[in-house]
Amino acid sequence: MDAWPFLVARGRRRGHTVLLAPAALTTPGVIEDVVGPVPEGRGHHQADAPGGLHLVWTEHRVTDTELGGDATDEHGRPLRLFAGWVCVGARTVAVDQADLAHVLAAGLATYRRFLADEDRFTTEPAGAFTARSRIVPVSRPASARRASRTWGLAGLGVLVVAVVTAILLLTTGGEEPDPACPPPPRPGGPPPVSASERAATAAPCEPDPRP
Repeated sequence: MDAWPFLVARGRRRGHTVLLAPAALTTPGVIEDVVGPVPEGRGHHQADAPGGLHLVWTEHRVTDTELGGDATDEHGRPLRLFAGWVCVGARTVAVDQADLAHVLAAGLATYRRFLADEDRFTTEPAGAFTARSRIVPVSRPASARRASRTWGLAGLGVLVVAVVTAILLLTTGGEEPDPACPPPPRPGGPPPVSASERAATAAPCEPDPRP
């Protein structure tokens, strides 16, 4: 499966920044907010990132031989870099050392160009490579799919109730019938109650003054 190399490093004067990344991920904060020091005793580290991304990287202390010169910054600190690869919608479940060597070599080439002109250097776009590591697609968990369906059905039910209520209000004029006033007789129904009978049981119904 394809993966895309990336490089995060600082220069002799410039702070940590992304120097190599897929073209769609060159926006600051997408990669450098996730990548950090590799735990002691481990050759690489892995982490998920927003947007369905999965990152694998190694931490490397640059040598004088690799740079062809002094491998320290302006304060005399050793230069370190983080080289790795990113997968989209997938996860690396078994890391092949050949892939780590590949992204480190690509990262060092970019790093040399960066050190040659730190002030004008811009993030280089990375091309995909066929990884030897075992990378598998990641699907949404079943629980998330069930939750999505439940919320969808609940929203549909609320919508139906709102529509029915609106129709009833439109057909009745939004008014409640006066319980003191008897409804008009229906064809074939019982005869209406006389006025005297109505007066004996309830107050007379006043006509509606509204036109």
